[in-house]
Amino acid sequence: MIQEEEGIPRDNIPKDDILKDSALQNDFAAKNYIPGVKIEKNMLLTVLVCTGISLFFTRTGFLSLFYLAPLGYAVLLSGSYIVTFVITAVINIFLGFIFINSAESGSLQWLSIFYLTSMMFCFSWFMGSKNIRSLFRIVLAGAAGAAALLFTVNNSQSNVYSGIGMMAWDFSNIFESSPHLKELFSSEAIVEMFKGFLLRGGALSCTIFLLYVNRNISYGIFYLIKKQKIDKGLDAFFAPQNTFWVLIGSLAFIITASIIRLEIIEIISWNVFVIGCIIFLAQGLGIISFWLSKRQHGLRLAANIAFIFALFSPMNVFILIGLIILGIAENFWQFRLSKGQVSTPKP
Repeated sequence: MIQEEEGIPRDNIPKDDILKDSALQNDFAAKNYIPGVKIEKNMLLTVLVCTGISLFFTRTGFLSLFYLAPLGYAVLLSGSYIVTFVITAVINIFLGFIFINSAESGSLQWLSIFYLTSMMFCFSWFMGSKNIRSLFRIVLAGAAGAAALLFTVNNSQSNVYSGIGMMAWDFSNIFESSPHLKELFSSEAIVEMFKGFLLRGGALSCTIFLLYVNRNISYGIFYLIKKQKIDKGLDAFFAPQNTFWVLIGSLAFIITASIIRLEIIEIISWNVFVIGCIIFLAQGLGIISFWLSKRQHGLRLAANIAFIFALFSPMNVFILIGLIILGIAENFWQFRLSKGQVSTPKP
């Protein structure tokens, strides 16, 4: 969702502060709590409750997409991502032991425990760490989470692997009447294409999206309960310096590696390219959010609702591409800053 920033007028925000404060940055815990200190009993109870809700969500249908949100709220409240993660991991592993009844189900359960624990650590670290800019935190957390997802997907004993195989088989049966298309879109070929998509940025983009959505929900819950707005929104988010050139360079490496058939270089370049696109997508959303922040509340609400519906429409790909182009265009034209300032170096 597009969010607005409250507090300092945007025209008065110093350039250095703009570059350091991204939309994903949270300094509330750093100001109010000391990470790693002993948590009070009421906070410990809250962490336990949030952990229970999070693990319950993992075993549901639609709500499983938001299983990290309660964990994020616990990190924001306690100020210690280490303590929150340790409690969650211990309970998750303990429940895993309870549900293991046989060797076959045990291997599947351990894969699930590995993936969930990995994602919970990545998200807890992303929400609670203050050592580096939050944009870089979400990229690092997304990369680690994507690695855990790829390990799980490529394991033939995982439910994810079996599910992909079943969907590929059903899709290939559509071309049963055409032998040539049946051979071209066999279940094995579809599975390999899906794995290729995941390796070339699919797993990374999905993981970053999951982290960001749950992060926003965590901040929203914190605001509703504590009545404290600690999220700056996307208004003041700007891409790091030279992101444009990294994007162009990764595209050049993709083309070169495809021609000379260096698959490892191609896979790495695709992931770097996807990261660059995500950064400029956030910058494009920041421009829209900045413009809407100067409008009436009703218009902002209508625009947010329209944007959500647009993402689930057949036009979503074109909308995302348009936002990326808008973010890139800010390298050449100043959409949000006063004259004389630039968000990123002009090429």
